[in-house]
Amino acid sequence: MTATTTTRDDALRAAVAALPELPWLAADFVGADCKIGRDYAGDPAVWVRMIARDGATARAGFHDEFIDTRNRIRDHLRGYGVTPDEFVYFNLWTEDDVRNPPGDYE
Repeated sequence: MTATTTTRDDALRAAVAALPELPWLAADFVGADCKIGRDYAGDPAVWVRMIARDGATARAGFHDEFIDTRNRIRDHLRGYGVTPDEFVYFNLWTEDDVRNPPGDYE
C-alpha cells in the first residue's frame, strides 16, 4: 500500500481555496483559485485569481481594500511554501467574469 503525501503545490492550492474563509479577507471576495508554474521568463510563479462580488469593484474604497487584501494573501501564501524567488501574480475577476470568462488569467 502506498501512502499519499501532500505536496507543496497541494498545500498551496488548499491555502488559496480557503482564502474566502479567512476573517481578514474583505467581504467583497467570494472565491479564489490559483495556478502554479513558470512565468514567461521561465521563473517560478503563482497566479492567484481573486473573485469579487458583482458590483464590488465600483464601490469607493474597493481598490485600497484589494491592495491590502492582496498583500495579506501574499504573506499568507509564504506560510504555505511560496518562496521569495517565486513571483505571485494577482488577477481580479468578478462573479460575472466567472460566468462569462474574458480569457485566460495569466
